Amino acid sequence: MSDFTTIPTLDLSLLKDPGARKTLILHMLHIVRDVGMCYVTGLPFGPEVFDKAKVECEAFFNLPTEEKTKLDIANVPGFLGYTAVGTEYTNNKIDTREHLTVAHPIPGEIVGPAYQNLWGPSQWPDSSVLSDFTPSFKNYMEEVARVEKMLRGLMAEAIGVNPATLNSLFDHNQQYRMRMIKYPGPPATASAEDLQALGPHQDHTFTTLINQVTDHVALQACNGKGQWIDCPPKPGSLVFVVGKSGQAATYGACSAAVHRVVALAPGSTARYSISVGTNLRYDLSVLSPSTKQTFDAIQRDVNAGRIGTEGHLDEYLNPLGSLDTLGMKVLNNYCLSYPDIMKRWHPEMARPIASGVSGP
Repeated sequence: MSDFTTIPTLDLSLLKDPGARKTLILHMLHIVRDVGMCYVTGLPFGPEVFDKAKVECEAFFNLPTEEKTKLDIANVPGFLGYTAVGTEYTNNKIDTREHLTVAHPIPGEIVGPAYQNLWGPSQWPDSSVLSDFTPSFKNYMEEVARVEKMLRGLMAEAIGVNPATLNSLFDHNQQYRMRMIKYPGPPATASAEDLQALGPHQDHTFTTLINQVTDHVALQACNGKGQWIDCPPKPGSLVFVVGKSGQAATYGACSAAVHRVVALAPGSTARYSISVGTNLRYDLSVLSPSTKQTFDAIQRDVNAGRIGTEGHLDEYLNPLGSLDTLGMKVLNNYCLSYPDIMKRWHPEMARPIASGVSGP
């Protein structure tokens, strides 16, 4: 991680110019290696996609509480649904936000290991309440998924990995999880020291794409000196964030960004954002010979172009007792964040798993 002082911008429209590709790839290498976050502009869809998402996002959070809680995240085993203000913690401090999480629809029946529950079902507002919400956001996810695939290919090329090799770590019908978030404006009498919107963290995803819906300056990334750098909203852009899986699967060639959302000033209006994240295959296990072969190929490619020490497989992907697949690790992370849902839907996750590590 470098001592960056601004968040860089990657312009996808440069892909239309063959002569600019080399420069674009070098810029992508700087982004994923030294920053872990950037703005993405030159998107392959028009502003109407953002405009519609803003309208529908605000409409959902303006619904009566009893309507939103019909979609309570505890209703289903896949951690998909509505979460009210004051129910989440980061670094043992309460986060002041509410959100709705839905997932890219997956065809077919959900069967198999416990982590398969992560596929769904999603909970959507009834069309009699918000008639355009579901079709608008299903379209939004499709558009953002196109951007993610473009960026993934550029990431692979930047670090010297065959894009097909990296893509083999993903499901053909991969899941994208979308989270619509409202950070309520604190009352004018609130103490700023007691407020936390979202504490410092690294995403557990491969990558995340964030739409800063409103114009509040609240998202920040941490540089190599431990300084917090503002990432103010830029109209017509998405914010690209490398997550823990992205760092692990590339042997550290890509750096997972440490970022946070600072609390709004007392008396501010509400802030809205929409994030779409994706991950490697849930059934991914480094114990599988074919998967090990894939990671060996990635390691060779990455280390061939690396200056300095060789990269090693991050512990995030290494098996730990019963957490022998990425899906089980993701499920375990959700259970740690939502112990009540774990007790209701996944009581088996509460038992010790390995090396003295246990659930809550």
